[in-house]
Order: sequence, then C-alpha cells, then structure tokens
Amino acid sequence: KLFTNKLTYDLSTKVATYFDGATLTNDTTQLKSKIGYFYVDQNVAFFKDSVTVVDPEFELKSDTLKFDTKNKIAYFLGPTLIAQNEGKIYCEDGFYDTRNKQAEFTKNAQYQKNEQKAWAEVMRYDGNKKETTLTGNARFIDGKKRAKADVIRYEETNAITNLEGNAFYEDEKQKVTSEKIRYDSKNEVYTTAGRS
Repeated sequence: KLFTNKLTYDLSTKVATYFDGATLTNDTTQLKSKIGYFYVDQNVAFFKDSVTVVDPEFELKSDTLKFDTKNKIAYFLGPTLIAQNEGKIYCEDGFYDTRNKQAEFTKNAQYQKNEQKAWAEVMRYDGNKKETTLTGNARFIDGKKRAKADVIRYEETNAITNLEGNAFYEDEKQKVTSEKIRYDSKNEVYTTAGRS
C-alpha cells in the first residue's frame, strides 16, 4: 500500500512517480522516501532522498534504494546504514535478498556492535546458515582482541571463527600468525593450519 499526497501515473509507460514524499507499507515493513519511481512492467521501484525502512528485524537509512518487487531484493545504490539489535552495518553498495535471507555489502563496508568493529572489501551474510563472511583485507577488533586475514568467516550457531589466508590474531595473552586459524570461542580453543 502506498500513501502520498500526490502521485503521477503514466498509462502509456506504466510508470508511477512521486516527488513530495510517500509511505509504502507491506505487512509489517514501512518504507518512506521523498522521491519514488515505480516501473510496473519491470517490477522495479527506486526510492531516493531520505529513504528509511522500518521492519521488526531491522531499520535502514539510505540515500538511494532499488527494490525488485517480484523477487523481494533490495539493492543499496548509495550510502546506507542498517541497524539490527545493537549492531550497525554501513555500506555504499550491495543488496539484501529478503526472501532467501542473503545479503552482500560492498564499497566501504563496515560493521560495529559495542566494542566490536569489522571492515572488509565485501561482507556477506547468510541468514539460513547464520554465517557471516568478510572477504578482502578483512579486519576485526573486539576490545583488545584483533584479527585480520584474507577471509574471516564467523559461524554464529557454533561460535566458531575461521581466519583464512595471511591469518593473524592477537589478544592480551598471545599473538598467533598462520595460514589458517580456527577459534572456538565456546571452548576457547585455537587451531592452526600451515606454518604457525
């Protein structure tokens, strides 16, 4: 459902536009933006200028958002901030497949939750596996704990972190360098592979 004071719909091109702000609701999700374009035949909507999305699972603020209404995929086309519980993700490009619970954040991708901070060229989240993967110059800080690797993969269900390629980990007690480092935080056990 779309609520706005003024909407223009071109019957020949099947494109709806608004320029004075609108609210779009879908079940429990509410989206607001100042400008919007709906391409009905292509199942695509563009939202621009002060885009906000409020959902029970997250809140999103963006400059520009493209939404595939058929496949339920949101594409971030500019600076975007996503807040979920206490965590925040910032990126300038990427997508979130709401149906399949898959997300990818690129262009200056960053994550922060309390003292935890992470950066990478690409951040991916698989909501089905509950797995987060940081790829390309991946770095992670949690208080005095620091980690970096080519790839950092975190398995939320098992609380296991895998550092792969040029792996480095440091805390108050130790420094670990190896080709691969696996950390089981439940049992506080490190495993390395390759020269360590």
